[in-house]
Amino acid sequence: MRDDEIRARLVEINPWWRATAAGTDPQGWALDDRMLRDGSRYDLGYRSTVLDDIKTDPVDDRLVLLRGPRRVGKSVVLKDTALALCGRADVDPRQIIYLPADGMSTRPHAWNRDWPRPDQVGGFRSPGPTDLATR
Repeated sequence: MRDDEIRARLVEINPWWRATAAGTDPQGWALDDRMLRDGSRYDLGYRSTVLDDIKTDPVDDRLVLLRGPRRVGKSVVLKDTALALCGRADVDPRQIIYLPADGMSTRPHAWNRDWPRPDQVGGFRSPGPTDLATR
């Protein structure tokens, strides 16, 4: 995948970037987001608090990665957090990056020449087809 294709895909999945660049409401994307819209329609009376500190604490240089089993609400929590951060005056929405791993491939892509490829690092074994979980 070329850099321009990666950039276009990131802009597509991070709609608050486009809104900020256009000078429109960086929280406006939530009205069109199916995941957030459906989540509010089917409220089960539970809301995860796993990232509440990210929403309210002072901004720092952390990179937050949320992982877990499929279909437990990770994307909803991340988008809900992104929505809250987009409403903060001390956060530039263009610094919030949502990167879903669904559909990512395990095949190697263009690696940075300054960094070794994962299969060149000692002790690393590239996953084979039998190592990958199936749906």
